[in-house]
Amino acid sequence: MKYLMLHRAFKNFGDFLIFERGLNLVQRLKPNVEILIGDASESLEAQFNKAELKMINAIVVPGGPGIRRDAFPNIYPLSECVFRERIPTYFLGAGCKIYPYFKNKELLPFSSKTKFLFDYLCTFAPIGVRDIVTYRVLSLKKYPAQLNGCPAWYSHKRVKNFSIKNIKKIIFSTPAYAENAFQFIKILKKFRQKNPEIECVVSFNHGVPQSHQNSAWNIKRKMEFFILEWARKHGCKIADMSGPAINYDIYDDSDVHIGYGVHTHIYFLSMGMPSFLITEDSRGCGVLETLNTPGVVNNFPFKSGLYFKTANCLSSMVSNLNVPVGLGLKRLVLRREDISEVLYNDVMLEFERNLSSFQHVLQTIDSFYEKNMKPYIVSLP
Repeated sequence: MKYLMLHRAFKNFGDFLIFERGLNLVQRLKPNVEILIGDASESLEAQFNKAELKMINAIVVPGGPGIRRDAFPNIYPLSECVFRERIPTYFLGAGCKIYPYFKNKELLPFSSKTKFLFDYLCTFAPIGVRDIVTYRVLSLKKYPAQLNGCPAWYSHKRVKNFSIKNIKKIIFSTPAYAENAFQFIKILKKFRQKNPEIECVVSFNHGVPQSHQNSAWNIKRKMEFFILEWARKHGCKIADMSGPAINYDIYDDSDVHIGYGVHTHIYFLSMGMPSFLITEDSRGCGVLETLNTPGVVNNFPFKSGLYFKTANCLSSMVSNLNVPVGLGLKRLVLRREDISEVLYNDVMLEFERNLSSFQHVLQTIDSFYEKNMKPYIVSLP
């Protein structure tokens, strides 16, 4: 028996975490299966010859952005031979991304080719999804789905079992959307001011930006560089979390995560460590709702009065930081909401209450594993 597992783990911490833990799940639950590894972003003919493709008994996609309008062929350019040879294909824990996210936006349009792919998947099993939002998205379109959770939930070890008493080290994960950069800095500044003895580490899941001079950079990378300069100037440590699992000990050695990184949040919870997620789109809302943990829902659309242009605030911030001015940020819009005080109080109160809001998390993850993910994988051919 031979499986082909497709991944999109090229740089982002979350993509590597999904793939590594998804691969581990299949290896443990299907020990007699030979596993080939393939690049989900390339056609299969470009990676394997016809003889190799004919030997594949099933294709498994652990997770990633599979439930979207252009899933096929833009995200997963599966080859014609998959459909011609009727190779069984499975999503273990696919997700969707809706921004800005509200529950009434869950009726997503799918292209005709994506509908063809989803119909094909459903001939073998319900589509495995990672959160309740994605489950509703597919249900609204009448596609059978099973809520397996994200493969990244399932760790073979747990570090602290939500038993941390004191905060000595905090991981702050950076936003995915540039408009949240100012809000992030306010949060970081609040914790630095209130507890200067706490070690603060700013993590970059897509890698630490190296230079602001590259004109090919998009606005997100420019704002990450701005955050990087601010953090360094104010005594924060920097963690490059891109790539495979070589840096996970940076997270294991900390006490709490605060920030926007969905898979940083998932990693902490899976290891029995508290995490306070600030959501930016349906990905964050989905995991908060599914695992029922504390967080801040922060995915408002751009409306007059909720945001302000960066011209004044950014110029003053840049002058105080000695950051090069030519960042190309004049048209960027930033969030005005300052959630730093509320978030700080919530985190401190949660520790005073011995992390009571997290005590159910590992049991919930174990339940999803035993009732959903494990039997789903075991049932594969």
